[in-house]
Amino acid sequence: MLRTFEKEIFDIDYDAIYLRFKSDYTSFFKIFSKQYKADKRRIQGLHRELVKKVSDDSVYQVLVKLRHLDEIKGWMNEKSSLLTDTFSVLYQSENTDFVTVKKSMMAYCQLIECTEHLTKLGEIVSEYEDTEYVLREHFGFLYNGINTNWAEVLTAVNWVKIFRSSVPDKESNRVFIEHVCNNREMIKHCGKYSVRISESLSDMDYEFCWFLNLFDEPENFRFIRIPVLLDRLSGCINGLAALEEWIDFRTTKTQCCDIGLGDYVEKIESLHIDSDAIIPIFKKRFFRLWLDSVLPEYPIVANFRRRVQESIIKELVSLDKLQFEIAKARIRSKLINDLPSLDHFTSGVDEISVLKRELSKQRRIKPIRKLFREIPNLILTLKPCLMMSPLSVSLFLEADSFMFDTVIFDEASQVCTENAIGAISRGRQVIIAGDSKQLPPTNFFTAAISNADYDIDSDDDDDNDDPNAFDSVLDEATMLPGKTLCWHYRSRHEHLIAFSNAKIYKNNLITFPSNVDKASDLGVEYIYVKDGFYDRGGRKGNVIEAKKVADLVFNHFRKYPGRSLGVVAFGEIQQQAIDMEVRRCRMENQNFEEFFNESKAEPFIIKNLENIQGDERDTIIFSIGYAKDVAGVMHMNFGPLSKSGGERRLNVAITRAKYNVKLVGSILPTDINTDRIKSDGSKLLRGYIDFAINGPSVLLSEITESDIVEHDSPFEAAVYNFLDRKGYKLSTQVGCSGYRIDMAVKHPTVSGQYILGIECDGAAYHSARTARERDRLRQAVLEDMGWKIYRVWSTDWIKD
Repeated sequence: MLRTFEKEIFDIDYDAIYLRFKSDYTSFFKIFSKQYKADKRRIQGLHRELVKKVSDDSVYQVLVKLRHLDEIKGWMNEKSSLLTDTFSVLYQSENTDFVTVKKSMMAYCQLIECTEHLTKLGEIVSEYEDTEYVLREHFGFLYNGINTNWAEVLTAVNWVKIFRSSVPDKESNRVFIEHVCNNREMIKHCGKYSVRISESLSDMDYEFCWFLNLFDEPENFRFIRIPVLLDRLSGCINGLAALEEWIDFRTTKTQCCDIGLGDYVEKIESLHIDSDAIIPIFKKRFFRLWLDSVLPEYPIVANFRRRVQESIIKELVSLDKLQFEIAKARIRSKLINDLPSLDHFTSGVDEISVLKRELSKQRRIKPIRKLFREIPNLILTLKPCLMMSPLSVSLFLEADSFMFDTVIFDEASQVCTENAIGAISRGRQVIIAGDSKQLPPTNFFTAAISNADYDIDSDDDDDNDDPNAFDSVLDEATMLPGKTLCWHYRSRHEHLIAFSNAKIYKNNLITFPSNVDKASDLGVEYIYVKDGFYDRGGRKGNVIEAKKVADLVFNHFRKYPGRSLGVVAFGEIQQQAIDMEVRRCRMENQNFEEFFNESKAEPFIIKNLENIQGDERDTIIFSIGYAKDVAGVMHMNFGPLSKSGGERRLNVAITRAKYNVKLVGSILPTDINTDRIKSDGSKLLRGYIDFAINGPSVLLSEITESDIVEHDSPFEAAVYNFLDRKGYKLSTQVGCSGYRIDMAVKHPTVSGQYILGIECDGAAYHSARTARERDRLRQAVLEDMGWKIYRVWSTDWIKD
């Protein structure tokens, strides 16, 4: 700095000037500032050389250096004591000669380095003195201190190595050395025998040459120990039978070498790889190299990362849920904006005025049909979606006044065609939703006598048509374009739907397995009432079975107060018998009255096959009722099941439960003689009782559920084998329908329960038609059923 400026440069208030240059002098208008000009002149005037003009940047750099020097000076003042202690008289504050200090430090470092060398030299001398005794003991006369001829020592050591390699047995070494050193007679014999051995080797030389020339890569047998050589030659003589195998091996090896597999063959030979593993190891290596070569052509796969993929899926799930909420909010906002103002009307005959006038009336109120005819537009503005029965549509909505964009029929299997025509004519498009495997329409006014008709005293079922059944609008719509809804997620345990899926729906339903395979009060179970009998021809039904059902009802209230409950009977007579027994138990113990509160979302119900459709409960107790009579005779009439469509009634009843079906009966499957029954419903009942007793094993012809290990792909097999080797107990292809979890880890202590479901990105994963189904809906349903799902990605698996 002093080479460029006078020493007075350090006396100016450079901090203040620096701040002005950093703030005040940054705009164009600085040229009008006297202070700016004065500051520049002051810096310019302190130059040692005459400078006509200096730039703002050069002035600013000078100020920065001055501030930096000031910081260094402050640091030196702060560390003054430390610097004085370190450099002693060499440190003179600002007047310190740092060149001299640097030279002193370099000399000091060289002194330290010399000291370290001397220390190491002392250690070497000490180590030499410690090992001199050992060297004299091992090398004897060959060792002569620092004058030792180490070339002679190395020659002797090499001779010892060769000798020891010729006689590897340490015990033989010791004995031989003792003989050589102490037994002079042996030395004489060794000399004599060595001559004979040399002569014998000379005689064998020709034979050796002839023998060795038989091989492409001759081996020097002279360096093989004689006992080993004898064993190998004996093996060749005695192993002539394996000569063809050896020839095949050599031929195959040559072929492998010709196509570039020589290194691989040599490697497996050197490592003594088991023959069964040679091909799998080769395939693994081949496909690994192939994958490395083709992956760059597929950046999406090459750049796959589990963390990124799962983050994308998480975002998809969040956005998919959000768009439904946004859609609902938009619809709600639009409907609210379209609402008319009830405080504004133009005349006494507009629709708002008509409605307000009717609302103010106390008498002479217009019929609903007439009122709706006068305000059709206002009705659809206030209520754009109306939920009505087909008869109500015809009763309250005139065809000329109302036209809907869409008419949707739910439970269409129970809607008669003639009742649906009115609603259909009022829609621009119609959606008819229903299950043809459930109850058909019945005549409401003859339903009461139909139950009595079912309890006839006939010995066999006759499979006659139900006189009260009618064709539904669903049946009439079979020729129209259809869409099957295959997902079933009411049942919280797959066994609840497995029987119907196999027998009724031909395994077309997609069901989801539960994370508990077997547990009490879960799935389907059969409760056999041994002493029960049916009052055939009477009006009592099966009283003993009804008492058992009542006991189960109150046991359920005690054990699962949070679960909803429903009771289903085959016929009205058994329904009445159960109702009487439940009432009797209520009178005996009134502590359970809260469970009979009908204002609950899912109150306790007792119904029969004819009116249970549309209801669902957590647990369903299903009473068969029909059994042997008092005389022990088993009749083959099962009321509504013996009629045409009986299988549809049974299907409805056994699919009402979410968690548990308790099938209560006084008969066993063997009591139902299939030779004496014709109706599908009665045959299906026999199969369902068998299913409730023995589980899905009775459906082996329709489903494949077993303990046999099955995999959809080699990738799944690799994951399974890895976990199996780690000691985990696994089940594969868990489920009873088309959708199954690839594998599940069994609970180590709780039988019948899974702690983890594992899904691979294989066939099952890719079978989904959309990302929503694959990555959100399936996962959501499984987690709702208690599963903890872990996904294994094939790309990550290969990398690991």
